[in-house]
Amino acid sequence: LSVGSNRLTLETAGGATQSEAITAGQLLLLGTGADYMLANGGNAVGTLAASLGTGNVLVTSGAAANLVVGTVGTTTGVTAASLSLTSTNASADIAINNAVTTTGAQDYVSERDVQLAAGTALTVSGAAMLSIDAARQVSLGASSTIENSYASDLTPFDAISIMGNRRAIADAGNLSGVEMAAGSVIRTAAGGAGNIVLSGRGGAVSGHGIAMAATVQSLGAGNVTLTGESVNSTSNYSGVYLSGGSGISSNLGDIEVTALASGAAGNFPALYLLGGVGASIQSS
Repeated sequence: LSVGSNRLTLETAGGATQSEAITAGQLLLLGTGADYMLANGGNAVGTLAASLGTGNVLVTSGAAANLVVGTVGTTTGVTAASLSLTSTNASADIAINNAVTTTGAQDYVSERDVQLAAGTALTVSGAAMLSIDAARQVSLGASSTIENSYASDLTPFDAISIMGNRRAIADAGNLSGVEMAAGSVIRTAAGGAGNIVLSGRGGAVSGHGIAMAATVQSLGAGNVTLTGESVNSTSNYSGVYLSGGSGISSNLGDIEVTALASGAAGNFPALYLLGGVGASIQSS
């Protein structure tokens, strides 16, 4: 089924699967409670939007162009019970340009980058995981938010997991595995016990493992774990780099930061908390 660069709108009251690939510049999924399982590796999807209420979405795209969460017609972003997006082409990113709100899990897997646009929010309201797994880089734009808002009990669960530059051999570029711009936030709620795990490696040429001008906070009883590695530290890069004004905090949980600086030594330490305005790590 191909509509080229045009819009394809699917609406059903039940479930939808596929036996042939879909090519669509824009894909709009509608139907309260409808489940879409579009897992054909030959799919070529440009911009995706969905309004499904309690329905679930799974979309795989093998195109060289980016898989984008955006606006299609009057529908912006994704509202569903759960969302799973996979981009299998090493030339394509998953670009999240509009909000995604689910009660259940969100899962993003890209063979290149996952990019969260400035001011955009990803929100999970249930005791389920939001997972981002990028072969190259995960980047959070300025004032963007990744949040698990579950606050009903203190049973521990894995709420947010982010991995950048997971390839067996670090991507041969100048990049940080996880890069969080100023004002961006990763957060779990008070009244809950959602854990946060971030892991990243710098590029084979240069880059921090995790670079943040941001806030990572467990407002409840969840733990926070960061693991970062600068693969080539000759040009002053750290495994975990916290610039001024950034912070890591947990109200009732533990914080663990592991920072490695591989290769020849540069001037930056493996774990760098920048002075000036001040970066902080705090557990109550």
